[in-house]
Amino acid sequence: MSISDIKPGESVKNVYFTEDTLSVDLNDGRTITVPLAWYPRLLPD
Repeated sequence: MSISDIKPGESVKNVYFTEDTLSVDLNDGRTITVPLAWYPRLLPD
């Protein structure tokens, strides 16, 4: 199993953006942060 596998019961508490990142807070206390460069459609014009 990889760390990207979704497990039953995992849920999102909050989603937020900075100038160059996307972050997702999970209810179990973890935060996943990725660069917006990975998702070019989300970058501001």
